[in-house]
Amino acid sequence: MRRRWWMFRIFDLIARHWPVPGPRRGILIVRMDGIGDMVLFRKALDAYAEALGVAREDITVLGCASWAPIADIVFADYRRLMLDEHAFARQPFYRFKMALMVRRLRPAITILDSYFRRCSRVERSADP
Repeated sequence: MRRRWWMFRIFDLIARHWPVPGPRRGILIVRMDGIGDMVLFRKALDAYAEALGVAREDITVLGCASWAPIADIVFADYRRLMLDEHAFARQPFYRFKMALMVRRLRPAITILDSYFRRCSRVERSADP
């Protein structure tokens, strides 16, 4: 992505400023780990619902496509959105599509639960 970074930023800016009507609601938790870390994270996810005082149905887990086949079983009580991180890093239109999907969620709170090497900057969910 080093030579083409500017192509991605254009789509990122468009998605960031895409109008989304309605109030913000729910929580988005970004967790882009492997299967083992995802299973360990499952117990902590219940603590998020309790600590933040929201129902499990109001929490969306944005996760890696590598554990999508078992996500329906492990995260049965939560909404799920799976992202192919390799396509996200290489394909500008896939990145744009996923950015719009996240934008349409309109989360009130976004939590990046772990360090994600491909994040250059974490922004707050609230629009300025």
